[in-house]
Amino acid sequence: MADPRTDPRIAARNRLAFALQGILFFTGFAFFDTSTVLPLFIGTFSDRLALVGAAVALRQVSTLLVQLLFGPAVVRVRHVPRYLAGLLFGSYSAPLLVAAVLLAGVPGQGAIPVLFAALAIQWICDGFLVVGYYDLLGRTLEPRDRGRVLGLQQFVGGAGAVAGALLVKGILDRTAMPAEIRFAVVFLLGGGILFLGALSFGLARDVPHRRPQPEVHPLRHLREIPSVLRGNRPFALALLCQSLLTVAMAGAPYVLLMARDRLGLPDATVTLLLNIQVLGGVAGGVLMAVVAPRHGSRGAIRLFCLLVLAATLAGLSASAGGLPPLPALSVMALATGVGLASWTGFMAYFVDVAPPGRIPLHMACNSLVTLPLSVAALAGGFLVQLAGYTVLLALCAAFALPAAVLSFRLPRPEAAP
Repeated sequence: MADPRTDPRIAARNRLAFALQGILFFTGFAFFDTSTVLPLFIGTFSDRLALVGAAVALRQVSTLLVQLLFGPAVVRVRHVPRYLAGLLFGSYSAPLLVAAVLLAGVPGQGAIPVLFAALAIQWICDGFLVVGYYDLLGRTLEPRDRGRVLGLQQFVGGAGAVAGALLVKGILDRTAMPAEIRFAVVFLLGGGILFLGALSFGLARDVPHRRPQPEVHPLRHLREIPSVLRGNRPFALALLCQSLLTVAMAGAPYVLLMARDRLGLPDATVTLLLNIQVLGGVAGGVLMAVVAPRHGSRGAIRLFCLLVLAATLAGLSASAGGLPPLPALSVMALATGVGLASWTGFMAYFVDVAPPGRIPLHMACNSLVTLPLSVAALAGGFLVQLAGYTVLLALCAAFALPAAVLSFRLPRPEAAP
């Protein structure tokens, strides 16, 4: 049986394929991100903040539900790279669909339902994609290479995202253009870059491996999840830490809207904060590229948790009037951008601690535990409307603190059974 350690050509092709796809993914999503551009789009054409949280919740529910129900069956796909490439094209059509509707003359308020339909398509495709993606990554690359590739995706892709965010700022600041046209141009550029990423994944190859013969049924995997949590303590602790951090990040989609609506900062300053938040994504890439190879995914998770705690405290201080708004929100935007990259650290840790051949099952377990938390951002929108940004950020800080403490109790991946 071929092995990437004995066949360097497969490992080299996949390092390139995963790196290119990830770089173009992070660059392209600077134009269509649910934490930066899409909240501004929704906030421009609607005053219902809950819609912002609904967009984030739709992303998480669609992805996690599909992962949970169908993810384990991905191990039976015959040609995994071709399967993943097709899903990438389906997922990346979302911004192009919304751009086409806006360019056709549909008003922005009328395009919001189309946006939600496009997001549903995008994240359903992502749900089918993510288990096979990380299964292929774990099967064909060694742990050190996985950390480097994920870090390279974040770092170089983040640099591209910063350039993209500057372009987004330049487009959105052209107030002489109708808002619908400005957002259509932004989405069109993002969709084009994402399509290039899907094309680049055609380089990927798989190694021969044994596929399960019996039909995989999702309910069977659901019954196995309690035994997974009991039998793999490092995985269970990391899952709890990720769950706490997910709730702590419920305020992330509202950073820019708080700057504009609560603190009264001008639009040019708001788009500057957007750039700072995207710059945080670059910092997240540096963190993975530098920390993960030296200190492992566990060390990266610790830094992510500490930075999310710093972000919530800075935002809370700005909202409560304890610090000047712009410096405090700059810190919050930067640390939030880094924190949004925390999933790479957790995914790398999950792959490291999962026994060989059981990565899809561990991903399904992750989906089951995380699924109920997908409503956190939606609940955050209602909470802002009822009680204000200060209460939301105080609640986020209350979850970020135990997540940071727990991150220092994660065992080394070598301790996994």
